[in-house]
Amino acid sequence: MMDKKAQGGVIAGFIILFLLVILAYLFLLPYTEKCKIIPDLPECSNLPAGSGTVAGVTGAQVTFLSEKPGLLVPVKDSAEYDLGTINLFNKEETDIPIRISIDPIIEKSWFSKRIIEESFEIPGEAREATIFLTIGEASGMSSIVVEINKKVVAKVGGEGTHIIKVPSSMLGRENILTLSASTPILPFITSKFKISSIIVKEKYGLIQDEVQRNFALPYELADLVSATFKFDADCYSEDALIVVLNNATIANEKICSSFSTDITGFLQKNNELRFLSEGTFFIHDVKIKIKAKESDYPTYFFVLSKENFQKIKEGRFLVMLRLGFADRTNKKLNVLVNGNAIVINTDKLEFQTAVSRLLLQGQNSVKIIPEKVINVGSIDVYSK
Repeated sequence: MMDKKAQGGVIAGFIILFLLVILAYLFLLPYTEKCKIIPDLPECSNLPAGSGTVAGVTGAQVTFLSEKPGLLVPVKDSAEYDLGTINLFNKEETDIPIRISIDPIIEKSWFSKRIIEESFEIPGEAREATIFLTIGEASGMSSIVVEINKKVVAKVGGEGTHIIKVPSSMLGRENILTLSASTPILPFITSKFKISSIIVKEKYGLIQDEVQRNFALPYELADLVSATFKFDADCYSEDALIVVLNNATIANEKICSSFSTDITGFLQKNNELRFLSEGTFFIHDVKIKIKAKESDYPTYFFVLSKENFQKIKEGRFLVMLRLGFADRTNKKLNVLVNGNAIVINTDKLEFQTAVSRLLLQGQNSVKIIPEKVINVGSIDVYSK
C-alpha cells in the first residue's frame, strides 16, 4: 500500500494534469467562445457587435442594433427625358438673318487689320445654305474673303449684294462666319469695306409639318409628384406651334423663345407627344422632368436609454456603425443616422465609422439608401 504522502502526490498530479488540460482547451478556443466563459479578458472588449451570447452585452460592449439587410436595389425618385430636336417647316427655303453685333467695318493694311466674325446655327439637316452678303461701301482694290468654320468659301468685292453658296459638307449645327479683307498691293493703301447686312438662307430636301415622340414612365401614376415639359424654340413664321400630349393640347401659340408648362395631369404610363405647325419652327432642348414619391428604403430603429446616452455624452461609450458587405466590388450608398447622411464609397468587405455625435436619447433611426445594387450582409450599431 502506498503511504499517505505518495497518495497525496498522485492526487496533486491528477489535479495539475486536469488544470493543464483545461488551460490548453481554453487556449485553443476562439475568442468568441472564450469570452462566453471569461468575459473580463481584455480582448473581449474589441470583438465585433453581436459576437457575445448575452443579448446586447459582450463584456464592456453594448449592441444597440444588429440587422441583416441583404440585397438593396436603388429606385430613382426623379427622371429626365431628353427628346432631342424637333424641326417643322412647310417651306423649302428658310431665311435666317444674322445680326452683326460689332462695328460692321472690315479693313486691312500691311500693318493692321479688322475683321467681322459672327456665329450662326443651322437647325435641321439643310441640303445647302446661301449667304446674301450686302456691301454698303468699298474702297481700295482688294476683296472680302468669306470663311465658314475657318475654310474659305468665296472672295467677293465691290458694293452691292453678293450671293455665296455653301455646301452642306461645310456646315454644322454651330457655325462661324468670318469676313476679312485681302492685303492691298501697296503699303500706304488700306482696304476698307462697310457691311450692310448678312442673311443666311437654308434649303431643305423635305417638308414636314408634324413630328411625334413617344416615351414611357418608369413609375406608377399614383406615385407622380410633378412633371414639367419645356423646350426652346426659334420661329421663322407667324404661324402657331401646336403641341399635343396624349390627345390633349398643351400649347397652341407662336412660340419664339423658352416654353415651360406643368403636364402632371396629362401623363399616362405610355405617352405620345406631337408637334404640329403650318409654319417653320426649330425646337431644341426638349425635356420632360418628372418627380416621384421617395422610395421606401430599409429603416431600422433602436432606443438609447438615459443611462447609455449619458455614458455617450461623458465619453465613456464610443458608438460605432459597422456595415458588412458580401463582396469586394465597389459599393456606393448613403446611410442616414437620424437624418444625417454618411456617404460611403468603398470596395472593402467592412466599413466602420463613429456615430456618437449623431445619436439621441430615446428612439434613433438608421436608413440605408443605395446608389447602385449592393448586398449588405449586416449592419450593426455598438459601443466600444
